[in-house]
Amino acid sequence: MDICDVSHVGLVMNLIRHKYDVINVHNMSSFFIIPFILKKLKIINSKVVFVSHGLVPIEKGNQMYNYPLRYFFYQRICLFWSDHVIAVSNYLKSSIINEYQIKETKISVVHNGVEDKFFAGEKVSFAGTSPYVLYVGTITKIKGLDFLLAAIQKIDNCRLVLIGKKTDYLNELEKKHSNLFESKKVMYIGEMDTKTLLSAYSNSTFFVLPSNYDSYPMVVLEAMASGKPVVISENMGSKEIIENGKEGFIVPFGDVDSLVYAISYLLNNEKVVEEMGLLAKQKALKNKWCIKVNEYVEIFEYINDGKVF
Repeated sequence: MDICDVSHVGLVMNLIRHKYDVINVHNMSSFFIIPFILKKLKIINSKVVFVSHGLVPIEKGNQMYNYPLRYFFYQRICLFWSDHVIAVSNYLKSSIINEYQIKETKISVVHNGVEDKFFAGEKVSFAGTSPYVLYVGTITKIKGLDFLLAAIQKIDNCRLVLIGKKTDYLNELEKKHSNLFESKKVMYIGEMDTKTLLSAYSNSTFFVLPSNYDSYPMVVLEAMASGKPVVISENMGSKEIIENGKEGFIVPFGDVDSLVYAISYLLNNEKVVEEMGLLAKQKALKNKWCIKVNEYVEIFEYINDGKVF
């Protein structure tokens, strides 16, 4: 049962009244820490599981959190007061253990899944007719965009399309790489609805996301489901499902020359792009949400039975 659309008081009453076996918390806020507080005060006996999508101390530069100190507090409650933690990647699990010294046995890993709709993207008109490389994500420094644009600067006949939420960092990029934006070699499209995003994936040549830190971004799987090779950095949990040179390329973070090589290689090898895209789609099929749900259920049942990992 999804009970997110209630007030704080409504949530308290709901949790007390229904006596759930397992409560799955997948976000951090004053609302989402309520189950942990009720459990700590012994008002409810439910097992509380926290799904961690990232770490505040590492991701403060991502501009995801308006109040980093507040979310740091929320995160500590979720991690320490939960009965079990599910991390979206082994990369994140290691980060949690290193940052908080939480026992390894308290943390399971379930990779994010991908929705079926991304497997059936239609090729309709989008961003003109010329080929382009696609980036999808918030426009922030942690995503490695400065290095990506520096690489694009060195590659002839390469057009980059940026899609995602705008932050002040976009202004910084536009000033530093003004010639790329003025010549439309780099185009910022902004945020978009799902239908248009599906078209953006389908019409792209391949996908690139060279983040400094990303626990397990869903956009990588979305691109793979659309049949596109991906170029990512080694500082991302997505590397756990990608074999370098098979479904795409994994490059060192901040290494412009490696980005230039990977992007240029794919731009100049149409057949390789097609082959990698097919392999990427096959890998995405093994990571659909219908499969991931079963992994979650298995963990919930295990914890509800009182078993220890």
